[in-house]
Amino acid sequence: MTSKQTNPKRIWLITYGASSPNITHNMLEKENIIADECYTLEQRDLKYTLVNIPTRVRWEYLDKCLKILKESSNIILQNITGYDSLSGFYGPNEELAEHPGLKLIVHHFQGVHKWSKTGDAHVNKMSIMWKFITPVDLSTWAKPKLVATLKEKTEELSDNKRKLQAAESEIQVLEAELNAKQSENDRHQKRIKTLQDKIAAITALYNAASS
Repeated sequence: MTSKQTNPKRIWLITYGASSPNITHNMLEKENIIADECYTLEQRDLKYTLVNIPTRVRWEYLDKCLKILKESSNIILQNITGYDSLSGFYGPNEELAEHPGLKLIVHHFQGVHKWSKTGDAHVNKMSIMWKFITPVDLSTWAKPKLVATLKEKTEELSDNKRKLQAAESEIQVLEAELNAKQSENDRHQKRIKTLQDKIAAITALYNAASS
């Protein structure tokens, strides 16, 4: 375990299985972890819970508490590529912004299960989510930053377009394979029916000859 992991952090993003119940501030409070904001999103096979703990906690202590919650509430932690199931941050910084779980929470914020002592994250500038969900005032940006951001977003859009085209091509290939297998299956069914008819006819002739 590195010293970075053992430093007390204020913001924690917890990744766990979708079959587990949502982690709530009440669950954490029972383990003496007092959060003032808690956001949970379920996406496919995973859940992401983002919590703000003003008093800060160490990775070791949070890990110990989650092991207790595993036994008491069936909270099953899950890792995602490049990130620990318990990811800690000193504040709502760029490192947090790059976490895939945070990106999903921001993108689907309308459907996120939200709890906060500090009020609505859209209007409370002290919220850990405020800077991520508040529209950016582009008028305050210098031209180089605008150009760089536009280039980055254009490249991101092109990359997403390529991924979409690749996915569509893969779907077309799979559909063609499915149609081919269906045609093959139809041919087999017809062959089986023909053989069954021949067997029935031969059996009828045999029975007639034997009577």
